[in-house]
Amino acid sequence: MKCLLCGSENTGVVWKCSASDLIEQWKTTFGIDIVEDLTGHSEIALHVCRSCGFSFFDPTLALHEATYSILQEIPWYYLEDKWEYDQALRDLRGISTLVELGCGRGVFVEKAQRLLGVRAIGLDSNVTAVVNGQTCGLNITAMSARDFAQSHRSEFDAVCLFQVLEHVPDPLEFMAVAVSMVRPGGRIVLSVPNAESYLRAGGNLLDMAPHHITKWDRNTLQKLAEMCGISCIRFREEPLSTHQVHGFADS
Repeated sequence: MKCLLCGSENTGVVWKCSASDLIEQWKTTFGIDIVEDLTGHSEIALHVCRSCGFSFFDPTLALHEATYSILQEIPWYYLEDKWEYDQALRDLRGISTLVELGCGRGVFVEKAQRLLGVRAIGLDSNVTAVVNGQTCGLNITAMSARDFAQSHRSEFDAVCLFQVLEHVPDPLEFMAVAVSMVRPGGRIVLSVPNAESYLRAGGNLLDMAPHHITKWDRNTLQKLAEMCGISCIRFREEPLSTHQVHGFADS
């Protein structure tokens, strides 16, 4: 299978799990049935690219909208306060406009409007989350980044992606779309789970297909930036937070 980042065919499988085992684990852990999300697939496999070091899952499935709607009812799934939100708000002082891709119900959009005084727009494919945000008066919409970008080229001072990139099957194309919306000299702020953190031990259901499709570390993010023609200004790593302690202990 070709690498989802660099396109190399020099990849290999390092881990497998049967679809039936995964379905059972989701039922036991979250009380969610993902049978329809895995229809037509007997197993998932983790591949590693020997050329660039990128890790990704096959099949490159995204959870159905109905499954995300159930997940969002879990209190910790869409947290109001996130470390990366605070970091972004600090880095984005002085801007006037931003768009957040994968905004959920618009928690960061609201924070940016209130704390930075910017014009903030949010996009998300989860209709339920978008409707929840719209009822609070937020400017968010259920539209794909690709469709939105067609009429918003080079428009924003910043594009934000928090815990989004690991969900998409075509990260290079998705990032190129994000870059197209930033004005010259603008910024892209993104956060992803760190594949070099305790998550490297494996076993976290939300850090594998069909929830996450790709795994990222500093090197692969740098590679992505180079391929998109942008520069990395800084990397930051989140300290272990309270809601992560259980996962750290299990690893």
